[in-house]
Formats: sequence, structure tokens, C-alpha cells
Amino acid sequence: MIDALTGETNIEEPVVSIKSGHIFEKRVIDKYLRDNNGKCPITDQDLTAQDLVSLKVNKVVKPRPPAATSIPGMLQLFQNEWDALMLESFTLKQQLDSVRQELAHSLYQHDAACRVIARLIKERDEARNALSNFQGASQTSAQSADSMEVDSGVIPEEVRATIDKKSAELTAGRKKRVKSEALATEEDIKSYKSTSNLTVHSASTPGILCVDVHPTKQDLVLTGGADHNIVLTNRSSKKIISTMKGHSKAIKEVLFHPTESKVFLSASADKTARVWVSKGDDVYEAEHVIKAHSGEVTGIAIQPTGEYFLTGSADSTWGLHEISSGRTILQVNAEQKIDFLKFHPDGLLFAAGSENCLKLWDMKTSKVAASFEGHAAHLVDVSFSENGYYFATAAKDDTIKLWDLRKRNRNETCVNTFQLPKNFSVSSLEFDYSGTYLAVAGSDIRIFTANKVLETFATLSEHTDIVTCVKWGRDCQWLASTSLDRNLKIWSK
Repeated sequence: MIDALTGETNIEEPVVSIKSGHIFEKRVIDKYLRDNNGKCPITDQDLTAQDLVSLKVNKVVKPRPPAATSIPGMLQLFQNEWDALMLESFTLKQQLDSVRQELAHSLYQHDAACRVIARLIKERDEARNALSNFQGASQTSAQSADSMEVDSGVIPEEVRATIDKKSAELTAGRKKRVKSEALATEEDIKSYKSTSNLTVHSASTPGILCVDVHPTKQDLVLTGGADHNIVLTNRSSKKIISTMKGHSKAIKEVLFHPTESKVFLSASADKTARVWVSKGDDVYEAEHVIKAHSGEVTGIAIQPTGEYFLTGSADSTWGLHEISSGRTILQVNAEQKIDFLKFHPDGLLFAAGSENCLKLWDMKTSKVAASFEGHAAHLVDVSFSENGYYFATAAKDDTIKLWDLRKRNRNETCVNTFQLPKNFSVSSLEFDYSGTYLAVAGSDIRIFTANKVLETFATLSEHTDIVTCVKWGRDCQWLASTSLDRNLKIWSK
């Protein structure tokens, strides 16, 4: 059977024209008719697909190629196919190796980029720390420039005038002051229980070492921890407002500014003190870093004017600094390391503890006005009564002494000594603002009536480790305490 159009004899699907009787390959004739407007390729007559009739014929089996008709030829075919397969496998392996190299290169670039990012982050943090410490360094330079003033041991006249004026105001106001009618009674304090228990510091370095209560915004409580952090907490909502990081060692003391609501101070074992200022949205930054000391800064105290503050250090010096600028006005050699310091309520005197001796320093002369050596062991804290007459001290032998500054005879100054239980581990004590009660912290919290005779009337003992610090709320309606058990507790009825 021969295709009339192509002349081929191996027709797969033959069709015959009913008009001319010629045989065509259906696939070929269909294409020809489409391309030549339905004209028959032989007779040039009109021809359509309907004029073509399919023929039924036996399938023609293609003969084997000459190469497959013998064993050597078949072996050659197999060899060619095997070679082709091996070549394809080799090509695929080459491509796979190339992809692997590209992937390894990409992973290396990614790892290198991560290392670069980590290094840049570290450099950024170091730059931020350097920036925060810049003013401290500037202050140190300024202190060196003003070394004649510092070495003289005399407070500048304008500072002294400010302190004198404030002292006169406080003394006049103290005489007119009466106890608040809202002051808690002994029965109220006896009914105190832990109404709030907050774990606000890191567990990796346990222990809260100090606490302070805002003098006007009583919901604000400030704590400093062994984890190097300072935490501002809302007492009512029991939520952390802000966490301040910057110190590199344990926080020794924190203090709110008496009048500025968004300023507070901190002292640390990293040899610095810092003035923290709110930058809005509960973000606080160290406005000034005080680097005047070569040893741990063991205590800070804000002068009643609110313009200056003291720092005491284990390097046996104390310094007077300006809060607004961070400038060190005066630095004095105390001859003994200072473990803590507190201002007398009128601001003209301050007490500094050194071993078993408490020294009262005169701000005007920068000299020791009096020394109190009644304790037989190392002193741990002092607290002045707001009436200006009494102060209490605590020592490591678990004794508390009450002193009366009105006694002219030094041997009569100590008016009462109270022996706490053995291993009480006294750590701090605090008069309330009215001078009626004295809270003492150690293995638990003891509340005393602060008369000439110290008498304990209440014990608060829910902490599971040593209580490190206590602070009274307004009118003794509540009490804040911190402990090595990492808890900040609020005690009230």
C-alpha cells in the first residue's frame, strides 16, 4: 500500500478518497488539506475530510535494524546504551557536586554574616556603655581640674548658704509638726500580714539588697539586687514598671529624690554611683555616673535641699556631689572605710559607720563633730528619728542602741541598749517619719516603740532568708521589706 502523496509504503493510518480512489496517510492528508484550501493533491479537485474513508489493514511490523540482527550487533547496542547511561550519571554527579559547593558557599556566607552582626551588636553595646560613662569620665576630669577645691576640704560658700537656709526651714517646721491622725496604732501593726509578695529580680543571682519608697507617690517602690539590676515596681498593681541595667556589680543602696518624681540614685559595689532620670515611657537612663571612688560605693544619702548627695566608700573617703550636673564638689579622707551613711534630718550633720565606731560629720567644716563607740562589734546601719533628737544603731553582735543627741555628757548619750536573739543577723533598721516606731530587719522583722526604752511589740516572719532592708509607708499604714530570698514583701492589715 503506497501513500499517493508521499510515496511511502509504511502507512500507519490509511484513508481512501471516494472521489479519486487514491490512498493517503490520514495525518499527512489532513495537514495538506488545511494548508491548500481543501484541494486534492493528485487531481486538484475539492476534497474534504468527509470524502476520506478509513481502511482497515494489518499493522506492519518494522524490521529490526541491521545492527540488531546479530549477537555482535546487539552487544554493540548494549554497550552504547551503557555508555550513554554512564555519561548521564557522570553529568548528574557533576551537577550535584556543583550544587553542593554552591550550598556550602551560601552557608559559609550566612555564618560569616551572623558573626559580623554579632560583632556589630557587641560594638554597639560597648559604644552605648561608653556614652553612658562619658559624663562620669568628664566629671573625673573636672574633679582633677578642681583638685585645689577638693583637697581643701571646705564646702564652697554658695553650697553652704543653700544648706544653711534649708536647715533653718526644717528646724522651724519641725517644732510646729504634730503626729498625723492617720498614724497606725500598735494594734494595727500587730495585725500586719504579707499582702503582697513579688519576685522582681533575677533568679541567677538571688537576693534583693535594698529598697526605697517614693516619698509622695507611695505606689512606687524601688529595689536593688545582687543581680546588678534596679527595679521600679508599682505596689498596687504588683507590676514591674521598669528595670534599669548599667551597674556591673551588686546594688548597695537605692534612693528616690525627695521632690523630683522621676529621679533616683543608686550605689554599687562596682565603685560607682549613678543618677537615674526618666526619659519618658517608663524608660530611665543614667544621667550621671559618679566615679570619684576607688573602692565599693557602700552608701548614698541625699541632702535635704535635694540639690546634693553624699557617697561613702570602702576606699575610706566620702564625697559631696551635685545632682543636676554630677559634679563632685568635695571629697574627704575619712581615715577608715565607710560602711554606710545617713543625713541628720536638718542636713547639717551626717553619720558614717566605720567598723564599731559611728562618726557624726559637720557639713560646714567637713570634720568629725562627734564619735560614738558604744558597740562592741561591727556596725551595720543607723537611722535618725525625724525629731532630730534620737538615732538608733545596729551592730553585728545583734545589739541595738538608742542615742540621744541632747545629752551633753558623752557617757549618757546612749539611753538604751536592746539585745536581739542570738544569730538574728541584724542587717538594717528604720524609724518611721513620726519617730514613733523602729523597724529592725534580720532573720525576721521586729517592730519597736521608739521611746527612751526600746520595746518590741510585733514580729513579722514570713521571709525564708535574711531580711536585708525595710522601709515604712506613709503613716505606718504599710511596710516594705526585701530579703535574700528574692522577695519584695508588702506588709499591711
